[in-house]
Amino acid sequence: MKNNRILLIGLAVILLIVIGLLAIPDMGRHHANMMGSMASMDPASTTVMEDDSPEAKAFRQTCTQCHGLPSPGQYTANEWPLIFERMKQHMIESRIAPPDEKAAALILEFLSKHAGQPST
Repeated sequence: MKNNRILLIGLAVILLIVIGLLAIPDMGRHHANMMGSMASMDPASTTVMEDDSPEAKAFRQTCTQCHGLPSPGQYTANEWPLIFERMKQHMIESRIAPPDEKAAALILEFLSKHAGQPST
C-alpha cells in the first residue's frame, strides 16, 4: 500500500514536469540561444563590449543580470521588443528589478540599431 502511494506521487511529479515543459515549448530553444550567445557572437557584435554609449551600458548592465550577454544580431528589430518584454517578465518573476522606462528605451534603441536582418 505504501509503495503504491510513493509510486503514484512519483508519477504525478513526472507528469507535472512534462506538462510544464509542454506549456513552454519555445523556452528550451530560447534559453539555449541566450546561454550560448557569448560563444557565438559574430565579430561585429563583439564591439558591444567596447561600446561606451549609454545605450550599450544599459544593455550590458541589465541583460547580464540573468544570463550571458546576447548578440544583438540574434534577433531582428521587430523581434527584440517581444523578447525584451518576456525578459522583463522573467526578471519580475525572479525578483530582479526590471529596467526603468529610461533604461528600457535605451536598451531597445541599442537592440534596434544592432539587430539582425530578417530572413528572406
